[in-house]
Amino acid sequence: MASKNGRKTTDERTAKGKILIALATVFAAIAISAAMVGCAPQTPDTTSEEGLEEVDSREPDGIAKDFTINDAGDFAATLDNEKYVNAGNRGCNSCHDDLADVMYLQQPEHIVQYMGFDKKATVQDCLVCHDFHGARSGIYFGDAIHVAHYSNEAFAEKGNCWSCHAIDSKGTPDQYQFLLFDQMMYTPALGGFPDGANKTVRWWCESRGYEGGYRTGVVTEEAPTFDIALNQDATPEEDSFIINNYGTIEVDASDWTLNFTEGVNNPRSFTLEELRAMPQTQVTATQVCATNGVGGVLASNIPASGVSLSYLIEQCGGLVDGVNQINVDSGGIDAWDQKIATDIVLPQEPIVALDFFGHELTPNQGYPATLVVPGLTGMAWEKFLSNVSFTQEEKPNTNIVANADAFGNPEKSPKRNDGSTLSYPVNTAIFQNDGFEGKVGEPLELSGYAFSWAQTTGGIAKVEFSLDYGNNWTTIDVPENFDPNQWTQWDLSWTPEKAGTYVIQVRAESTTGWSQSTPASIIVNVTE
Repeated sequence: MASKNGRKTTDERTAKGKILIALATVFAAIAISAAMVGCAPQTPDTTSEEGLEEVDSREPDGIAKDFTINDAGDFAATLDNEKYVNAGNRGCNSCHDDLADVMYLQQPEHIVQYMGFDKKATVQDCLVCHDFHGARSGIYFGDAIHVAHYSNEAFAEKGNCWSCHAIDSKGTPDQYQFLLFDQMMYTPALGGFPDGANKTVRWWCESRGYEGGYRTGVVTEEAPTFDIALNQDATPEEDSFIINNYGTIEVDASDWTLNFTEGVNNPRSFTLEELRAMPQTQVTATQVCATNGVGGVLASNIPASGVSLSYLIEQCGGLVDGVNQINVDSGGIDAWDQKIATDIVLPQEPIVALDFFGHELTPNQGYPATLVVPGLTGMAWEKFLSNVSFTQEEKPNTNIVANADAFGNPEKSPKRNDGSTLSYPVNTAIFQNDGFEGKVGEPLELSGYAFSWAQTTGGIAKVEFSLDYGNNWTTIDVPENFDPNQWTQWDLSWTPEKAGTYVIQVRAESTTGWSQSTPASIIVNVTE
């Protein structure tokens, strides 16, 4: 059964998978590369007549959707939104209501096994790994998705390029950008006015009956009255994302030891029982996937406890003079390892965590021990930690920080066509999904988080909200006493005064001035 907060159980997702698998031919090639997955796939049964009948009857989420039927989707049901934009029949989520349902079916098994907060996945969650060429990031989407669609009979009959794509025609024709519709839907460019921030353009639209100045009829407010509260609460465990780079692995702790093998004066090993008998250190820190997409929920604020790494180093007689790199791995339990300069890791006061959320680690959390490094991404949180060593290197590895600088710095990072970066060291998310509903005169409540890779970019300094496509922002300063290694969760209450479709956007800025390159957005429908 589903949990009380609406999260699907594994059994529910498996049952849904049996219904969806016939649709998954469109995304069959999305499977992550074998180098990132290490367990045998679970193959759903696709042969039952019952399953095929259910697939054939799916509307409107099935791949047999008729893209030629105009629909406004979450936008106001106007002639423009239906006939000229066809907003409800474009983009990945117009056909696949939740891309996570497709992702969970991948063969071999996708590394993301739960998105967190039961949030519907969008293509923005996929692009960080699949929109560039990287050895450990799976296939490049451009080839696989195009082939999967044009070779699918149902799509070929009722769909075309514009079912998935749109053109941002801002600038001169040589500057036009061919984007995914999903990258356009939250911008004023949707509907054919890429210069929507221009007051003259908006006046022209208003003079011809487009209320608010946007052809899509999106209602805007320059100075909305928001009631916003901030906190640093821990994530409910049932809402925490699950990623297993090599599948779910169960370890027999009776055969396991934590080994300090090199770079300490007295190398030694510790059993789990010995570790639990040592002084325990508690810390709450945000674990975030380095490939968390725009508005992604691959982030969890986790209360953890275990033995501080500095205490264990002391038990090994301290560090050998001159070492400058820490090397950690799972001893072959999986293939993940990290080599990081000590001056990046040790100042963060890492712990060898034995417990998350007040209980011993689960296999998904890296039982029996996970290295928790506050302020660094999950790349450094070594699951199934077994071996620790320290070495002296001519150039200790700083890539875990350098990558953030290369991919996240707005001035230095490689860009996609829409100007977004390949990674998001400063990011926000909204826990609710598009189509969220409210009523005039009644409080509409949204929630989400802001987080930055604190060791690289500093903590979150401010969170900003906009109801007019980012022309004006309501800024909330983060209290100075907030822990930079934890997320800043926000709760927003807003009482709309006018019915219509709104696009609410949120972004953050860090204490060192790094700004979020692309805001998180949600489409909200307000009725009388």
